Amino acid sequence: LGIEDSKQIATCLVIGYPDVKYQRTAPRKDAEIKWI
Repeated sequence: LGIEDSKQIATCLVIGYPDVKYQRTAPRKDAEIKWI
């Protein structure tokens, strides 16, 4: 990637569509959204 040895990766972002289709998604809590 060309990152200097003195530097560190802090975060990563992956965008796209998976090659596989899952029967169901992992269970998640409902989002807490407050509209103003």
